[in-house]
Amino acid sequence: MAQIQRAPVKDESHASLSSREMEVLGHLAEGLVKKEIAEKLGISFFTVSTHIRHVYDKLNVLNAPAAVSIAYQKGLLPIKKK
Repeated sequence: MAQIQRAPVKDESHASLSSREMEVLGHLAEGLVKKEIAEKLGISFFTVSTHIRHVYDKLNVLNAPAAVSIAYQKGLLPIKKK
């Protein structure tokens, strides 16, 4: 009975994304590739790859399009108006 009365568990997978991971995710959403993100942020290609892998793991996705889609669905990334 106690389990039924508990509030539903919120999906907070995005809550564990670091600010740098969010920044990298934003650049992925802009269509930048790892090399471009590295140059823009002044970090190595390998560091960008690590951040992207962590984003994929935390959002439980396999690729950039899926990560960006989930990020928009969860409201992690603002929808840009032209």
